[in-house]
Amino acid sequence: MSYSIPPAGYLLDNYGPHACAIAVSYISDTYNMYILGDPFIRSFYTAFDYETNQVMLAVNVNAPNGTSIDVG
Repeated sequence: MSYSIPPAGYLLDNYGPHACAIAVSYISDTYNMYILGDPFIRSFYTAFDYETNQVMLAVNVNAPNGTSIDVG
């Protein structure tokens, strides 16, 4: 399963003294991971089922055009 968020979903306009900023964090450890965090949660409706230990996702109706979930 893959999740797609267009640039409009993770760019912040007028961010402090900068015209824009990318809302992605980087962890420089052995995994070289990038964390989307808030941009991801804003783009997808998230439901947590604690009884079955599942996280369910759907595209948020307010997400930028081009946000998608590919189950193939």
